Amino acid sequence: FLTKFVLAALPKKNKELVDAVLTEIVRDFNILFETGFCSGGRRWFGACTGSKGDLKWVQRIAELERSFGSQISIGKPMCHECMAGTPELPFEDSTHEPLWGPTCYTVRPFSVKPILCHIPFEYEGGDDNPPYERFFRRDIFHNTKQGVYRDFIASCVMLLAKMHYFDVDGESNRRDVLLDRAYFHFRWFCKTTGRTPALRGFSLSFFNSPSWHAFPWVNCKGSDTTHLLAWVHTMLVGFQNAPLKDEDSTVLKHMVNAADSARTLQRICYSHHLWLNKTCGGKLYKEMHAFARNYNACAFLAMHKYGFTGFGMKSKYHLICHAKLDVLKVLQNRDASLVPNLQLFGYEMNEDIVGKNSRLIRRVSARTASSRALQLYLTKAKSVYRRFRKQQMKLKCQRITR
Repeated sequence: FLTKFVLAALPKKNKELVDAVLTEIVRDFNILFETGFCSGGRRWFGACTGSKGDLKWVQRIAELERSFGSQISIGKPMCHECMAGTPELPFEDSTHEPLWGPTCYTVRPFSVKPILCHIPFEYEGGDDNPPYERFFRRDIFHNTKQGVYRDFIASCVMLLAKMHYFDVDGESNRRDVLLDRAYFHFRWFCKTTGRTPALRGFSLSFFNSPSWHAFPWVNCKGSDTTHLLAWVHTMLVGFQNAPLKDEDSTVLKHMVNAADSARTLQRICYSHHLWLNKTCGGKLYKEMHAFARNYNACAFLAMHKYGFTGFGMKSKYHLICHAKLDVLKVLQNRDASLVPNLQLFGYEMNEDIVGKNSRLIRRVSARTASSRALQLYLTKAKSVYRRFRKQQMKLKCQRITR
């Protein structure tokens, strides 16, 4: 409540209303950038470093004509940052120098300049048609915890079930029964490691897997994704040490490596501050590349060796490869001494604020939902601020007394 300032609360996603609110936000940002404000006898100016949100929000406010959400044909560019998607530029390319790399920010993904892009921003190149799409930052939270990690977890569990690692001789081995056994294993893992997940069971609908031919993904919160990822990693290591068949060793190895890289990537991002030195940045790039490479290998082996459609190649996998390429460019720049943390534009804290305001809107009158939600939000913020000031004054008095 003391670090996020809510400018608007919209009960419905009305396009005209959203555009009107964004227009006012742009006007205020421009005044802050050009005129500034006075405080403590000094004039301060503000600059915008970008806009963050999930891909659906970016597509909506930027009216993207080239994006994964509006892809309706095969062999066409599908990324708003590059021209990947054609047979010559496969978006699944996760090598150190992907074929789509040189096409980044070369062609605008929209025909009309987005409203938010009227805010002054530092674009590279200085040409007459700057890459406005750079203003919309990638959200590592939606790309990992709420993205490719959920596909990875579900694909691992369902592939292990298909490979008979949850089977029990003499008992029913239906798919729903196998998931019940998997949840029993997950529950005891959480108890022994002191974890408290929010989910209360596994089901075919939870894994979005109505059949073996559907690409599974778990519909869980970000915190549960972390717990599930730790459990999957531990379980895979055990199965790798004692595989049912020798031919399973290859895919188990790739799944273990992908899970290990995913967890290490999270630890690096959450254990560092805003900037990483180049040593830690190199480790970050190494883990991102290892995860992308092993995830790709799992998708290939699942399809061609086990006839299983898992490890879906989606937009968030491609956006992780974009983030990986950006980190590599910074590492290769000899003039740069620091690497920006991927959490710089993470959306997790904003997600909490959105959730709080959504609950407020559902509890007030529908006629005055916006104004009442903002009033209640400001009331809570004021009470939190007063409590914070009292604590500060109390600590100050204690220091004076000593």
